[in-house]
Amino acid sequence: VLAQVNGRLVIADVSVMARLSEVLHAGGGGSTQVMSVSELAYYGGGTASLCRPHAEDTVMVQFSSGSMGNPRGILLTHRNLISVINSMSSARGVKADDVFVSWLPLSHDMGLIGFHLTPLVVGARQVLMSPMEFLKRPTSWLKALHDYKANLTGVTNSAIKRAIANTRPKFIEQLDLSSLHSLIVGAEPISPRVMKRLIRTFKPAGLKPQSVCPAYGLAEASLAVTMTPLGNPPGSGQFSRSKLAQGKVSRALNSKDLVEFTNLGLPVRGTRVRIVDDAHHVLEENMVGKIEVSGDSVTKGYIGDEAATREILNHGWLDTGDRGFLRQSQLYFVGRDDETFFVHGRNSVSYTHLRAHET
Repeated sequence: VLAQVNGRLVIADVSVMARLSEVLHAGGGGSTQVMSVSELAYYGGGTASLCRPHAEDTVMVQFSSGSMGNPRGILLTHRNLISVINSMSSARGVKADDVFVSWLPLSHDMGLIGFHLTPLVVGARQVLMSPMEFLKRPTSWLKALHDYKANLTGVTNSAIKRAIANTRPKFIEQLDLSSLHSLIVGAEPISPRVMKRLIRTFKPAGLKPQSVCPAYGLAEASLAVTMTPLGNPPGSGQFSRSKLAQGKVSRALNSKDLVEFTNLGLPVRGTRVRIVDDAHHVLEENMVGKIEVSGDSVTKGYIGDEAATREILNHGWLDTGDRGFLRQSQLYFVGRDDETFFVHGRNSVSYTHLRAHET
């Protein structure tokens, strides 16, 4: 990572400085300086002029997880971030007097952009928790929602399952979640069954179905691409597994052929979504293909990797690496490109992945 960005200074908490210096030295990054926040404040004392960046200046490099290879540095500009923050705020009716509560790590775009930078820009209050606190005691997140009368929070599909599994009816009886207008679910494939369990489990605590907001996004688009419209409960559709494997969307022939997908909502303001075939020809609604995205929040590419940039950007359209379909202009995610196989020369969606959506 440091080599890709030509990093010369690492700012770290004093508790990890010694260990970080050892790691850098062992990895050939001995010339990189490590400085604590307190040292930075001491040596950087005095006055400084306010930076006035241009819209196309890079504001951050967000590294992909590297789960499918080496992490790639995604270049994000001021225009990218302001665009996605404004579009998400508009989609969920965010106001300056809202309260954000989040345990999501700030090393992840959903935590950093969605629940730290967004409230900073709109002037809202934010309450940040340690991710480890949630992992140790998932109920601490629910208690924080209650204590701070949270209006917005974010969570993943797996974290919802963890919270439900660790919450007892007596605890739920003491909760008041009625202040929430946006419980945004993202970062992982979203199970319709989990959405229904979430609403059913916390209905006694005042959780409104229309506050639950399944969303779709990716780091290369800064964060959000589609979101469930404000005031709408989460939706889903039941389709034919066999037809989906052929790239077509239709009703299931019988219960054994049925697979259910979560409706991920409409494109946020300033973002366009289309479905294309492998030759980038646009497909009609109810046809499975590659999901492509265009708009002001889309990255200009990967740092120091022009070849990879050319792979994902095609005349302003971002190849997300995901497959899905549009139905009444709303997006349904089916799977990743690398989870497809070929039958008689045609792409078929992995049966295993289709099963995963039902858990």
